[in-house]
Amino acid sequence: MNTTATLLFLAFGYLATVAIEAPLLVAFLPSHYSLRTRIGCGFWLTACTYPVVVLVIPNIAYGPFTWPVALLVTEIWVALTEVALLRAVSGRRLFASFRREDWVVVLANLASFLAGDLFVSAWLSEIIKTLL
Repeated sequence: MNTTATLLFLAFGYLATVAIEAPLLVAFLPSHYSLRTRIGCGFWLTACTYPVVVLVIPNIAYGPFTWPVALLVTEIWVALTEVALLRAVSGRRLFASFRREDWVVVLANLASFLAGDLFVSAWLSEIIKTLL
């Protein structure tokens, strides 16, 4: 993809990812997280990881590794990074055992990955082609 297409994919992909993950985080994060925090996490966690997924990882991982291996490593990195970020803002230890909120973050990422891989990526690519 050229630079313009990549940036368009980044913007639309970010919004699509937030549209999938944020409602899950709002609905299923424990109630001790305020509604504002749950909504904010939907935008913030994705903002921290999605640019790396779109701009960095394809340039370093997809060359030496096969697509499935790079994809698996990417999705594991995203889930663990977002769990670590949530733990940082909630004051939990980084290496504490998994709790409900950690699983919610992992499942929200799984949902956005499945939706993105099955539907959104192809749809966004077509939109970007028509815009360019």
